[in-house]
Amino acid sequence: MKTITNLFRSAIFSRLLLVILLFIGTENAVGQTTTDVIRLKTDKNIGEEFNIDIETANNSAFTIEGLNGNDEDGYTVKSQTIVVKGNIESMTCYK
Repeated sequence: MKTITNLFRSAIFSRLLLVILLFIGTENAVGQTTTDVIRLKTDKNIGEEFNIDIETANNSAFTIEGLNGNDEDGYTVKSQTIVVKGNIESMTCYK
């Protein structure tokens, strides 16, 4: 009968443990990027101007749901629930 000590010494257990540790250690390293999801609620009416400044890591792309427009021309409210998705480093909303 094998004891627990013998089990830990077995080659099969050692290989299995190594595979498990490798998967745990590389969870976010294999082709994955961080995507933040930020949800906002506004009291502004549909069509009102909405001032927001978003900065992403490495100038990566981001999406905004609930606003019409773009960063250069400005945004207007399309829905009172706004969702920003991307690798967001900072976000500022102005009155």
